[in-house]
Parts: sequence; C-alpha cells; structure tokens
Amino acid sequence: MNETKFIDFIKKSLQEKDQLIEIDTRLNDIKKWDSLASVRVLLELSNKLNKKFEINDIVNFKDLRELYKYFTDTKYKK
Repeated sequence: MNETKFIDFIKKSLQEKDQLIEIDTRLNDIKKWDSLASVRVLLELSNKLNKKFEINDIVNFKDLRELYKYFTDTKYKK
C-alpha cells in the first residue's frame, strides 16, 4: 500500500471527506480521530494488511506517517 492509498483508506475509514489529510497530518489534528475511531482504523488496517499490531507500539504515535511506517515497513513484527 502506498502513501496515497493509505491516506484514502484512513479517510474512508473515518468517513472524512472535508478535512485535508496528508501523510504528515498529526493524529490529534484529525477532527474525527477519537479513541473509538482510532481502534476502528487500527483494526481495519490490521485486517486489510494482514498484520497484527501491539497497542504498546503505536500508543505514542503522533502522525499518520508513523502509523503508515508501522503497518507497511517489514522491520516491524507481523
């Protein structure tokens, strides 16, 4: 999944059409990013990319780029 498809996936998952969301957008700046939305997005990403995640690994992520790297970089555990 490239960055553009990742952003599209996030926007679709959040049902966000109006806000400009880019790979360097901070999670706290996404209007629809709350605790429930974050869990939903993480589960959907995990299922789509067939990659398990550890909440301790991602709890301190600040922006979408960190999340993208976590789910797409092979150095992280699957």
